Amino acid sequence: MKQDLRSYKTEKAIKSSFFNLLRKESFNNISVINIVRLAEVGRPTFYNHYIDKYDLLNNIIKDYGDIFRTLISQRFKEKDIDKTLYQVADFLIANKKEINLLKTIDAPNIIHEFNVILESEFKKSIPNNLNKLPIDYVKELYISISMVFINHALNTDEINEDVIESLNQIQRDLNFNSDD
Repeated sequence: MKQDLRSYKTEKAIKSSFFNLLRKESFNNISVINIVRLAEVGRPTFYNHYIDKYDLLNNIIKDYGDIFRTLISQRFKEKDIDKTLYQVADFLIANKKEINLLKTIDAPNIIHEFNVILESEFKKSIPNNLNKLPIDYVKELYISISMVFINHALNTDEINEDVIESLNQIQRDLNFNSDD
């Protein structure tokens, strides 16, 4: 179902106001009243879209998570992951202010969501007979390396091509796409 323009603009104003408030104060100190005042919408309008500020937060995390899941899913379909890693890096860098703000919130947390997505996509995409290494070891290694890459992207303005190549080399060494 397609969202109408007025509803889209309202949600955008609410989310923008939420991030503006999060830049100034902790999540615990932000109230729905603060959000609606800054967004210039009424409380009933807010509640037409979200149950409370936690629902808003979960919605935002889900939005970022959906994009991240699409990119990670695509990553496992590629033998050479350069293009996909650049897309992931571009997504993270373009949204780093918001994602870094979301990282400051204890629960639910965007980093936890990214971890869950990485594990889920890994389990769906990697064969159990991967190399001679135990699959749980490789999964933890993959998630750890991915999180280092994510944190690097969130703390930089561009990704060095040597970083991408090193990740590609790790993939080849672990034989993630073994149809050779």
